[in-house]
Amino acid sequence: MKDYKALSRATFDKQAAIYDVTQTLTVSKLPVRAYPFIMEELRKVAPASLLDVGCGTGTVIALLAKEFPEMKLTGLDLSPLMLEQAKAKHIPNATFLEADSERLPFPDGAFACVTCMHTFHHFPHPEACMAEMCRVLAPGGTFLLCDGTMVPPLRWIYNHLLLPHWPTGDFHVYDRAEMTVLCRNAGLKDLEWRKLAGVTYLCKGVKEPAPGLRS
Repeated sequence: MKDYKALSRATFDKQAAIYDVTQTLTVSKLPVRAYPFIMEELRKVAPASLLDVGCGTGTVIALLAKEFPEMKLTGLDLSPLMLEQAKAKHIPNATFLEADSERLPFPDGAFACVTCMHTFHHFPHPEACMAEMCRVLAPGGTFLLCDGTMVPPLRWIYNHLLLPHWPTGDFHVYDRAEMTVLCRNAGLKDLEWRKLAGVTYLCKGVKEPAPGLRS
């Protein structure tokens, strides 16, 4: 089996210096298309704290810092060179950490919002990552995930015939049904799914309150 994490780290380390300036489909064009939609959703809830899993060069966090100067922002990534680019921006009220999405170094319920932008398809253990993101999300907190998908025949070919043999860290491209199951099993409710620009989609959910807090 491929070492997906090592391949992802190597890929993004290689792209780090050009990620913000080279708007290509294979580097950063798809995430950029999703930023306005993420900002729109965050304006609705204006969370006090936010964790961006797979933050890359910190572009979303920089946008948030300008619009919500009081928001406590945390970015986490597996690529040290992407994080160097993020830290070099000196974003106010933002912290950046190198860590594994399967073992988030935060206590339960630490964040009012968790985002994951065009990163989830790299995670080789999606159930573990989704469970961790939900664990550190506060009860009633908002979860936002953007990623790319494909029409069914092409998606099957890509997932089963191409990805296992490509020297990349891409693990799996999800459809609505698969993502819905992952979110519900992790404890998210009020799920919404909508297509954005091109092949990009937005998945939104709210963390279930603890059993003793339910009305």
